[in-house]
Amino acid sequence: MAVSQLLAANIGGFTPMVQYPGDNCCTIYRLNYFEKSGAREFNQDVDDYRQTFCHSGARTAINLHETGWGDSMDSWFCGKNVWYDFCHNGVNDRCDGDSRKYAGAGHMKNKKIRENSNRTSTLILGPYDPRQIGAVTLFEDGGCSGNSGRFYWDPDSGPSGTFYNVDDIIYGGLTNNTMSSMAVPAGYIVEVYDGHGFDADMQRVVGSFINSGEEMICVESTFNDRVSSVIVKRQS
Repeated sequence: MAVSQLLAANIGGFTPMVQYPGDNCCTIYRLNYFEKSGAREFNQDVDDYRQTFCHSGARTAINLHETGWGDSMDSWFCGKNVWYDFCHNGVNDRCDGDSRKYAGAGHMKNKKIRENSNRTSTLILGPYDPRQIGAVTLFEDGGCSGNSGRFYWDPDSGPSGTFYNVDDIIYGGLTNNTMSSMAVPAGYIVEVYDGHGFDADMQRVVGSFINSGEEMICVESTFNDRVSSVIVKRQS
C-alpha cells in the first residue's frame, strides 16, 4: 500500500487503519471491524495489523501461512477489480462448498466473518470487471458480513438470467436458508427466492454503486435466512 500523504511533515496527519486497498487488491485484518488489539501507540506501523494482497491480471493463489497470516483473519476490504476466494485449506486443496471457503467480487468490506474467524489458509484473487461479467455476493449475516458466496451472471444464459439452485448455493460457499444480505453491482439484477424451485416469496434487487469507486450498496434481505434459489440477470 502506498505511503499516505497524511504523513508529510507539513500536514501532521497519520495513516488510518482502514484504507481502500487498491483496485486489484484485498486487505485483510486480524480482528473484527478492521481493528487491532489494544490502544494504538505512537509510531506503531498499521501494517502490523493488516496485510494487502493483489493480483496482476491473472488468477493468483497466496499461501497465507507463508506470509505469517495463516488462520489469522477476522475482517476484509477488497477493491473494485478483484474477485476473491478465502479458502480454509491449502493452495492445492479444494476450495468449494460452504465448509471450505467464502467468496465475493468487487468493491466492498466485510467487518466480521464470524464463524469463519481465523480459518483462512489460502487467498485466491483474480481480475474482475462487472462491465464484462458481473457477480452478486450473498452474505449469511446482515450488513454484508459473515460467510459469503459469489454468483456470476453467465453471458450464455439468455434473457431469463442465470439460475442457481440450492446445490449451487452450497457449492458457491453458503448454506441453504442462511442468506441475510447481498451486494449487487450496477447493471445487474438479482432475484432471491424462498422456494427451492425459484418460487414462493421473492425479493428483487437492482444493483447500484454508492460512488465513482464502484462501491456496492449492501441490501438487507426481506425474508431473513430463507433463501434457497437465486437468479442473476444483466439489465438490458
